[in-house]
Amino acid sequence: MAARAVLLGAAAQLIVDRAVIAWTLDNMHPAERATDRHIIDRRLRRADPAMPTMFEHRPAHEEPLLWAVDAVCWATGAGGDWRRRIETILTVVDLEP
Repeated sequence: MAARAVLLGAAAQLIVDRAVIAWTLDNMHPAERATDRHIIDRRLRRADPAMPTMFEHRPAHEEPLLWAVDAVCWATGAGGDWRRRIETILTVVDLEP
């Protein structure tokens, strides 16, 4: 869970830096969803309390582009030629827990 908190915090910071107004995450268990919301809310409000960013968890079948995130993550983890194929759309950031 600590790794997810670091990743969500970093993603939320990117949301702030790029002035994104809506963010959709894949749905999960209610307890995990609540933890996500706490982490994201804290990061967004610390960056800019007035920022109008909205985020929600939705089932994958309700958000057609969630499959694209899964595909990019899979290719990144698979490495080799798969990683090479997506390098033009991918930015890798090393995060410390």
